[in-house]
Amino acid sequence: MKRLIVLSLLAAAALMSSACTMHNQEPQAASAVRTDELSPEERFPTSLHARGASDGLENVYEDGLGRLTQIPYGDLPCDNCHPETYADGTAVDVASYEPGCRDCHATPGDAVPQVRCLECHENGLVGYSVHREAGLECMDCHTSNDVHGNGSVMETMYDPDAIEANCIGSACHIETSETCYSCHFESYVEGGYQDRVLTQHDGFIMLVNRKNGKVHPATYQGKVHPATYQTSSWKGKSFVGILPTFSHSVRKAEDARGCGDCHANEAVDEYATTGRIWVAKWNEKSKSLWLRKGVIPVPPNWPNVLIFDQVTYAGSPNDPVPGYPSEDPENWIYLGNVPDVTHDFKDYVEPLTREQMEKLKTPYSE
Repeated sequence: MKRLIVLSLLAAAALMSSACTMHNQEPQAASAVRTDELSPEERFPTSLHARGASDGLENVYEDGLGRLTQIPYGDLPCDNCHPETYADGTAVDVASYEPGCRDCHATPGDAVPQVRCLECHENGLVGYSVHREAGLECMDCHTSNDVHGNGSVMETMYDPDAIEANCIGSACHIETSETCYSCHFESYVEGGYQDRVLTQHDGFIMLVNRKNGKVHPATYQGKVHPATYQTSSWKGKSFVGILPTFSHSVRKAEDARGCGDCHANEAVDEYATTGRIWVAKWNEKSKSLWLRKGVIPVPPNWPNVLIFDQVTYAGSPNDPVPGYPSEDPENWIYLGNVPDVTHDFKDYVEPLTREQMEKLKTPYSE
């Protein structure tokens, strides 16, 4: 089940928005609702938790990977995402399941243990984190409104008011991003929900401009935000998406990135010299994939600037997956590095500006 959730959240940056139809709840402007006047029970039907994982996935899929696959979201297996058991251990009946309090609370109003949160939200918990070392848990930062909703319907968790938890200056302290590389979407759709990817990519951070978000690293113009990407293949074609997601792994202050990690780094120097930044390179002779580490800026016109060599699985979607990730490059073939479809969250992030890229080209000095 964890793998299904991870794929639903990451596969092709394709799956994070809302039909907003369950519970017959009409969207409301955030200013129209006084959160302190509503109980959690009154707020909950508007939340992304109550409307279900699939309700937080549909629009972005239709605008992103769906333009490549031409498969309606309702026909995908991720439309049926649900926990295996309720919080009290009772098995979930798939036919009658609807999201509700029992998903998280063993008894009404009880505290939700960290382990329950991580059954669905394990994504992003990669590498070291000073927060975890200090014993902090999810609800030390996230609020009741983050979990139960604030009375307004949000289309995605990236909506400006969807999450109250606020990090300051996190671009320098976030340990890494992580993403699957070359998700084979046929294996998921036609092969029984199998999570077949070539490998995983970590040890990098992408930089974008965040629009109206809650997390504001104190860098260029106060709005540069970490992000990640996703690549996917479908029927011999490829997809690349940029999305404003990052890990919860946070470095100690003494280990934070310095100015030189962004200014005139290897990716920026390559951009200054060639006008491109290779993120992934496939070596056909050795059947191996080189993946860039470190800070990767997302320049203007990024679909033509960021270069991702894409591969796809050569066997049947029904072949068993040897592991996760599969790490079996001998069975993958090269597709090229010009994606058929690209997607970014234009309502939430933008590429860096030309001015910002010019500043990054200059080595930082006191």
